[in-house]
Amino acid sequence: MSDATTNDDAAFGIFESAIFGGIDPDQLRKSLNALLAPGRGCEDPAYFRRLRETVLHLVVDAPARVEDGIPYGVNPPTSAREFLRRFDMSVLAELWGGSLAGLGNVEAWTGVPHVDYAIVSALEGKQPMLARLHREYLHLFRSYGAQFDAPPSATGTESQ
Repeated sequence: MSDATTNDDAAFGIFESAIFGGIDPDQLRKSLNALLAPGRGCEDPAYFRRLRETVLHLVVDAPARVEDGIPYGVNPPTSAREFLRRFDMSVLAELWGGSLAGLGNVEAWTGVPHVDYAIVSALEGKQPMLARLHREYLHLFRSYGAQFDAPPSATGTESQ
């Protein structure tokens, strides 16, 4: 996930203000979850849904800071780029007060307890969701961004 994959200003414009425009993390998580299909074609849709909710929790609900494994405050992503950047396991580990080296190792993990296992399961579980969701959101932001950025008269959706 390089910066080059998220460097399309025109495609992300609508998501910067409409979705990441200062709403509370709970509403942000619900809005982002609603943007994607419910997991059609999966063997276990309920498992898929729980994993997606877990990943969105990790990405959206990261604390403002972590001290001695205790999370403080909220630090939701404020842009589509920041949201997508958080799908990187090392970024997630740091956001939750740990490091990549400590993932899955109780002795080495210094972040919020048990978050390391949630990150690992999102990477390596029955349905590796971290890369999949990154890809789905990146595609969504790019494919719809320009349409939503068009003047209302161009899309036929002028507000009444």
